[in-house]
Amino acid sequence: MEIVARPIGQGRFAVMLDGRELGRTRQPLYEGARMLLAAGHDPDAMLTMRLEGNAFPSFKPMPIAALAKWTIEETDKSGLKRRRWVPIDRSVFGGRKA
Repeated sequence: MEIVARPIGQGRFAVMLDGRELGRTRQPLYEGARMLLAAGHDPDAMLTMRLEGNAFPSFKPMPIAALAKWTIEETDKSGLKRRRWVPIDRSVFGGRKA
């Protein structure tokens, strides 16, 4: 399975699957994998991503569930690092969306 990252400005991407937008994010591969899981796709299905306009994938295929476990974090001290993804506990916002 291949998702397409369509740039929409300010470092954000529309995550596309078969011409349909799944959502928008700054991390299209990892967040796109979580979007696919939420939509009921097989966690063991292999996923890759390409940037819109490119004829080739940007990443080698990996299981959706494996990709969904990660996020990218940027710090002043160490720059960009891949980190385990932790869902936001929305209860700390008193039920409001973050």
